[in-house]
Amino acid sequence: MHLSRKLNIVHIVHFTLILSILFVVNFLILKEIAIENIFDMLHLKGDELSESITKQFEEHSDLEIRTDLPSEDLTLFMENYRFSAPYSFLIVNQQKDILYNSGNIQITTLKLFDATLFSGQETELSKNLQLKNVYLFNEKNKYLAYRIYNEKLEAYLLICHPNKNIFTYLKNYPQVISFIFLIMLAFLISMVIRTNRRYTKPLRSIVMNIQNNLSLKSKGTKTDDLMLIQRSFDAMQNQLEFYIKTLEKSSADKLRIDKDIQIAKRLQRNILPKNIAEIKLQKAFEIYAISEAAFDLGGDFYDYFMLDENHFMFVIADIAGKGIPASLFMIFTHTLLRTMAKPDIKINEIANRLNNKLIEDNISDLFVTMLLGILNTKTGEINYCNAAHNLPVLIRANGIIEELHETHGIPLGIYAKRNYQSSTIQLSPNDQLLFYTDGLIDAKDENGMNFSIDVVKYNLMGAWFKQPKQVVKELQQEVEHFRGTVDPMDDMTLMMLKYTPEVNS
Repeated sequence: MHLSRKLNIVHIVHFTLILSILFVVNFLILKEIAIENIFDMLHLKGDELSESITKQFEEHSDLEIRTDLPSEDLTLFMENYRFSAPYSFLIVNQQKDILYNSGNIQITTLKLFDATLFSGQETELSKNLQLKNVYLFNEKNKYLAYRIYNEKLEAYLLICHPNKNIFTYLKNYPQVISFIFLIMLAFLISMVIRTNRRYTKPLRSIVMNIQNNLSLKSKGTKTDDLMLIQRSFDAMQNQLEFYIKTLEKSSADKLRIDKDIQIAKRLQRNILPKNIAEIKLQKAFEIYAISEAAFDLGGDFYDYFMLDENHFMFVIADIAGKGIPASLFMIFTHTLLRTMAKPDIKINEIANRLNNKLIEDNISDLFVTMLLGILNTKTGEINYCNAAHNLPVLIRANGIIEELHETHGIPLGIYAKRNYQSSTIQLSPNDQLLFYTDGLIDAKDENGMNFSIDVVKYNLMGAWFKQPKQVVKELQQEVEHFRGTVDPMDDMTLMMLKYTPEVNS
């Protein structure tokens, strides 16, 4: 049986039971209300009858009617008092003898009367009970009754109403409520069917896919939807266990890879120059550099070292790529550069040899943009070769900021036997040079705007009197503030060189 059909049956049975209970409870409540209304009417008629009898005695003071025994006088006296059907009344003495019957009630004996109602003399207790509701019975019928004691007659007046007439008052209720019941049930059934179809439709689609793809339901046999789904869940659980085992293995592999990456990061940091005593002793220049990787491993690097007593070589490079391949290519390039840098080799020749070696070994399809330079610490002359790298920014001691627009070829590692050229600039005392990679000018803010070279120049205004470390740190902070919550998309390397020959004199 389909799941939606089962849900329909369950919901219909529930709604039928709920409506039936409401029907019965409502009927009982209406019955009690009807009984209370009848008793109120009995009270009213009883009080009116008692007052009329008392008034009749007062107007005819000569009347003397004994009620200790039935008498014709009492019958003649009470013939003027009649209630419309189904109401009637009895006159009963304290010995429970019926002295008068209005004729509408068929009672020969009184049953189930409270004993205190007929206990000989009329006591204070019984007088206080005169508003009590009582029931009268004969062999076939039951009556609702109201008892009131009349002092003139010295007897009880019992105003009666047949109990069976209550259902006559409520005779239209079952038909009306049944009609309403059927309408509500029909509405609820239609709503339940539509709802169940709507919300079980995806489940039915799953069942059909299970039947078609997994062949869990044999042809010509009937399989319960829930059983079919249970089987598919068992199959999925087995697959999940397999995936968990695979994930555990993958997690272990990932931990090993993460450990290897951490080692590679330390190796990258270690090849970058820092706290070189030979450089710190130099008085003719100051240099400071930082390199930030956008991801775990970076493709930028910088280096600087003394070629001889009077020649200082520096380099900044950006590998065209990211991740592990770029980091390995960066280490390889850095190692080659160190082996080729000699005091008697010109800077453009170093670039030529490095380019040919990268292509000769052909370790990858990567290439590198690079700026290499050699500073003559005595004269302040810099001979440099720019292989498609970002243009350096020169900050003169008088505050003038300009870019060095000369470039000398395409990136290294693309075409062999390229004839790279070089350029020369003359530094004056306290002139500074900023070298950087794409991560500086390509940094984006939350609106997608680039930091740009113009913003760099703006931030370098007033930097002519500062130390390289201070300039680099301030520029680094400005970039972080500019990015805001945006993560860096490329590695960023900054290197600042300041020529200070006057300290030597």
